[in-house]
Amino acid sequence: MLSTLEVFVRLLSAVVAGGVIGIERERHSQPAGFRTHILVTLGACLIMIISTTKYAPGTVGNDPMRLACQVVSGIGFLGAGTILKEGPTIRGLTSATGLWVCAAIGLAFGAGMYREAVLTAGLSLFTLTFLIRWERKLFKDKFKQQDLMKVGTASEENYLELYVVRDLSKGLVEDIEDALRDHRMLVARIHINRGTPPKEVEIGDQGILEFTILPEAHQARERMDDCLRKLQKLPGVESVSVSVADLRGAI
Repeated sequence: MLSTLEVFVRLLSAVVAGGVIGIERERHSQPAGFRTHILVTLGACLIMIISTTKYAPGTVGNDPMRLACQVVSGIGFLGAGTILKEGPTIRGLTSATGLWVCAAIGLAFGAGMYREAVLTAGLSLFTLTFLIRWERKLFKDKFKQQDLMKVGTASEENYLELYVVRDLSKGLVEDIEDALRDHRMLVARIHINRGTPPKEVEIGDQGILEFTILPEAHQARERMDDCLRKLQKLPGVESVSVSVADLRGAI
């Protein structure tokens, strides 16, 4: 029989692991976020504790893995709810897989397999956080095609216009695009404007680069603020301003 302290440690470990992975998903505005991942990991952990306690191995007719098997198969229904079809593109596959992995992590904690659970949680976080950058570089054409599909299905009236006042002779368009992509800002259109800028932008003798960004990019205000600060530090950039025709409460 497990002590109360041991049960608490296992459940708390599951909450921490699920929360860390959930934070990463929440930052990217996924349907399954912080609390969802915590609850999945916590529930799986509790079920495993019940399995190993109520149906102890070695007892005739008892199978301690029976309940755990139901978690592995049952989590698929929850994962299916995170998969969304938007026009020709499908989103949420990574989140669905992440929920499945969180369930496995919870089961491992419930069984007292701390080493395996912690290593799996760490590798999962590494995959979600760092491998996306490597994947984007390795499969540039694939992601560029996906971006074009998103551009074609987005609503023009919800576009966010980003105005960057800069020295047009310095050729920093690629640097600005990279900064936007690092913050998951999908550029739909770029326009060089030497004429009259928006009223909040002082253009002087400089030119303006107008970046049209898709709606999903400005769902998180903190992400946008970080991006603007990074753009302002780029050499040749004089000032940065954002103008939105219709935010619909997105930020």
